[in-house]
Amino acid sequence: MQRLPESIEGLLSVQRTELFAVQTANVDEQRRSAIAWESILDRRHPGWRKRIGDLSESSMTPREHCFIHNNRRVSLDFYKKLNLALEVLRSKPESVIEIGAGWGQVGRILWHLAKVKYTVIDLPETLRWPRVFLHAENVPATFLTDADYQNAGKADCLLNSSSFGEMPRDTAAGYLRYFNSSRVRRTVLLNRLLNTYDPWLEAQREHECGWYFYADPTAAVERWELEPDFTTIPGVELHGHHRELFLILREGTPTLDSIDEIASQSWTAHRSNRASSRTTHILTPDMRVLQTLLEHARVRPTARSLELLLQYLESISLRHPFEETRFLRDLQRQLVGSTDTYEPLVAKLQRATSLIIRCLFYLRYA
Repeated sequence: MQRLPESIEGLLSVQRTELFAVQTANVDEQRRSAIAWESILDRRHPGWRKRIGDLSESSMTPREHCFIHNNRRVSLDFYKKLNLALEVLRSKPESVIEIGAGWGQVGRILWHLAKVKYTVIDLPETLRWPRVFLHAENVPATFLTDADYQNAGKADCLLNSSSFGEMPRDTAAGYLRYFNSSRVRRTVLLNRLLNTYDPWLEAQREHECGWYFYADPTAAVERWELEPDFTTIPGVELHGHHRELFLILREGTPTLDSIDEIASQSWTAHRSNRASSRTTHILTPDMRVLQTLLEHARVRPTARSLELLLQYLESISLRHPFEETRFLRDLQRQLVGSTDTYEPLVAKLQRATSLIIRCLFYLRYA
């Protein structure tokens, strides 16, 4: 048996890791997932079967991730990336920049469907995998490291899925500030938003989320979907369910609804009532209210709008804060001219506990 080149063997090994693998070995689950995906594609992209023709999952994808459905070799990752590629292609772009491309599946689909000029930006240690994959698939692409992304130039569309919500906040902010509407006509984002966390166990999350508030404030919203249907497909959750926002921005003037009506609603007076039906679940918001408050924070934040947003988030959380809470508190303090930074009660308790332990240690061994 002919041995695969080392680079391809490395790619296949990476694809099998928990970080990248989107698979299920259960045949019934595969079928249910495929039916659910194709139903969603029918609703979102009518005529998608005709458009993609005989395109199927890559031969470079590990066999155990793939299965046959309706005479097409597919995987759950193939459906996920096909959906994103079709969303990108709505505006008929000639060039696309993807930040954090995995191993390049979206780029492969874009090339086969529309011969799009494709650029990948990623960390040096992970950039090698889309380079190997796309070269093996004969897909031309440009590859830039995170240190060189400002060499990417202009493009018709910017795409990022999953990674902005996991990056250090300053890193995501750097990308979003640079690739504003003066450099890309359309931005397609699918990232975690408004997930609660345990400050004792996941303190690092305070410094990672916040990408939404750095998205181009001069761009108009084309689509805004919190927990879109395609993020709850059976069998595709990797590390437990994360709430994600599907956001598409385009050139245009942003529209902001008035917050006066929202400020007068009863939830502002009863936000601490934990017996309220509003807090039966971790997040059961009025989407119009939530989108309005979040858009004010993205486009034109004021101390008042941020206070309303923080109050609303408090009214729909049960026990733990949202990942974005600390960032919003700090932003609010900056707007009122305070140099203080928000420190959650848990952080204060952690600091006090550490001090007590050091004192006891000193008294015991001094």
